[in-house]
This record gives sequence, C-alpha cells and structure tokens, in this order.
Amino acid sequence: MKSLIKELPNRKVRKPTKGERTKDEEEKERIFLKFANDRAKDLFYKANDILLALDERVWRNFGEKYTSYYSPERVFTY
Repeated sequence: MKSLIKELPNRKVRKPTKGERTKDEEEKERIFLKFANDRAKDLFYKANDILLALDERVWRNFGEKYTSYYSPERVFTY
C-alpha cells in the first residue's frame, strides 16, 4: 500500500494561518460533536491529538463529511 500511495498524484496544499478557524469550520465541528456518541467523540479526540502531535507542521481541516489532516507534502488521512 505504501508504494501505491507514493504513486498517487499530489496536489499542492496551502496551510492556513496558524490558529485561524472559520465560523463554518467551528459550526461543522459543533454539529459533529452534538450528534456523535461518546465512543466516537473519544476516538475523534484521541486520533486528533495523536495526529497533530506528529509534527508541528501537521494541521487539520474539519469538512462537511470528513476531517482531513495535512502535512507539508500531502493530505495523509481523512
């Protein structure tokens, strides 16, 4: 799988300003957390903490259908 991922096309990703969160992103996260059960919330918070702790250059984007985590090189998980 690792070799397959390396062959996928890579699009340039621009990192948002550190700490900048839009009202839209905050609302999507609020809705997710409102309807997620306790187990899903716990898993989300644990995964979020682990992924963001990998490197200070990793950041997240909370979308309508999924949360994406980015590195300086590429999107690496949804």
